Amino acid sequence: MFSLKQIIIIHERLILKIKSLFDQKIIENGNEEAVFNFDLITAFEVTVKLADSFRTLVVDKDSMQDNMQDNMQDTIQVSEQVKVLLKCMNGRGEFSREELQQALELKNSDNFRKNYLRPALDLKLIEMTIPDKPTSKLQGYRLTEKGRQKFKILKNKQL
Repeated sequence: MFSLKQIIIIHERLILKIKSLFDQKIIENGNEEAVFNFDLITAFEVTVKLADSFRTLVVDKDSMQDNMQDNMQDTIQVSEQVKVLLKCMNGRGEFSREELQQALELKNSDNFRKNYLRPALDLKLIEMTIPDKPTSKLQGYRLTEKGRQKFKILKNKQL
């Protein structure tokens, strides 16, 4: 889906964004810029020079990865198939897989799951109505708040 170079560029942008946000708050409080060390394996270290002392803050790797994944997903381009799915679902409640496939005039359910449903779920643009039972025959799908926002952006680009 993405080349290694694209992933590295996105990663570098996220790091710069995090550092920028962090520095903005630190400088607002009258402190110097933070020094980031991303060479650690399980965490990263931020050293902040406060008035007369130094403090070190270690951020948990897992929470940092979750935040980075969310931010990466926000910056990733949505595929044409996912755009079509969002347009099909907008403002009309919940849909079964079969209803969505029919509305999109797609016959191959594997293709639909792989190219439409799974990417939209992974990007958190849609959600399952019964998340604890993903294979339930009663399973439905609806737009998330993020999906509704993305749809509005796509709709405005068309105008």
